[in-house]
Amino acid sequence: MKWLSFCFGVLLPMFAWGQASTLSGVLLDADTQEPLSFANVLNETQQEGTITDLDGKFTIKAEIGDKVVFSYTGYETQSLTVSTLDDVSLQLASTVSALEEVVVIGFSTATKKEVTGAVSIVKADDIEALNPNRLEQALQGQSAGVQISSQSGSPGGGMNIRIRGISSNGNNNPLILVDGVRYEDLSALNPSSIESINILKDASASIYGVQAANGVVLITTKQGTRSSAPTIDLHSFYGIQEAERRIPVLNATEYALLINEAFANGGSQPPFTNIGSLGAGTDWQDEVFQRAPIFQTNLDIRGGGERSRYAIGGSYFDQEGIVGGEQSGFRRYTANLNYTTELTDKISTNAVIAYSRQDRKTLLENNIGSVLFNALNMPPT
Repeated sequence: MKWLSFCFGVLLPMFAWGQASTLSGVLLDADTQEPLSFANVLNETQQEGTITDLDGKFTIKAEIGDKVVFSYTGYETQSLTVSTLDDVSLQLASTVSALEEVVVIGFSTATKKEVTGAVSIVKADDIEALNPNRLEQALQGQSAGVQISSQSGSPGGGMNIRIRGISSNGNNNPLILVDGVRYEDLSALNPSSIESINILKDASASIYGVQAANGVVLITTKQGTRSSAPTIDLHSFYGIQEAERRIPVLNATEYALLINEAFANGGSQPPFTNIGSLGAGTDWQDEVFQRAPIFQTNLDIRGGGERSRYAIGGSYFDQEGIVGGEQSGFRRYTANLNYTTELTDKISTNAVIAYSRQDRKTLLENNIGSVLFNALNMPPT
């Protein structure tokens, strides 16, 4: 009898202590009550994790007081503090905030979930993160099917925007509207003053007629907020530019050897008689490429009254070329005002004023006789 009591008193508690506590349950969609397969289940207290099976069921190591977090793409994350180890049934609500986002579609505005056409959006946060010199650079790699190519590498050089490839009417550029006003040159815009860019790629652009055959780029500038104190945002940066990579070329000795060989094969007298004295010669890329400064500063003031809102901005941009120095450069001065006032509950007015000045100095480029052409073809001797 004493040995039996010993077994129950000692061995049974040891057996119970060796059993790991677990929490089991099922994870469901709050709207459809369908199981959520392969959802993440994490015990943050013990750093244990698992996923739900095809039926939304899970089992995870847990004890009373542990914090367990449930997450799934497209659904709101939910946490649970374990108060019992009985089976639980949890429901996750879908995240609909992204579907409620307003999209400009030419003839009106709509939410994302209502848009069936091909519309791409680039937001102000994306533009500020890229910090582009020109607005077109903010579209590079940000919108599927939109091709941005540079016409020139010199400061202030133009860029091509292609939404629907090459057109048969001789004009391949999309229609660009800034706050409803047609623009031809996006280099006149300050990227920091842009709130959003909407690109219409399909038939939704037809509201603008034949001029929208190559797509439409709708740009909205920043506005203030009603009943808010003025907010001042000042942003500046200064940098140094240089060529990241140069084309490998022959040095003077290698060049002379090949020229002598070519002349000898043609039956002519080789022009270089003392090749050993030539050395490396001159890499003309070293002579034309240099470091060049780039500077930009932006000032934005936004706010509003009880029935009005305003946004005032200005910027200065200065970029020198890495070829030619002060002989190749681009300066841009911009100023803009966006003022909206509500006359009545149903009538409002909006005034947009924009000023831009550009000074651009260029060298001969993109043809025979240009600086870079000569730098690559000039003999190193």
